[in-house]
Amino acid sequence: MSTNLPVIASTEAILISPEGLEVANCYLQCQDIRAVAEELSIDALSHKMAMEHLAKQIELEKIRLGTEANSVKNQVNVQINEGLGGTKYGELITKLLEAQA
Repeated sequence: MSTNLPVIASTEAILISPEGLEVANCYLQCQDIRAVAEELSIDALSHKMAMEHLAKQIELEKIRLGTEANSVKNQVNVQINEGLGGTKYGELITKLLEAQA
């Protein structure tokens, strides 16, 4: 069994105020913005958290759309060979058809 504990990368560590930590902890317990606002007696918290949540959802959706726009879902390749004369492909087909005849 490994004794190595997971290490948090520096990019995952964020600074948070004690008040913010209390709000985050309460939200993890209640899972409802309005309940957190009532529990902590913060009137404007519900609106602020809703706006931040909406902003994050919009940001996530932009990332998803950008990823989808850059990826190829379906691709159709079409080759149009107009007539057989004048191209190396046409000459090859003509030689093959003559050889079979």
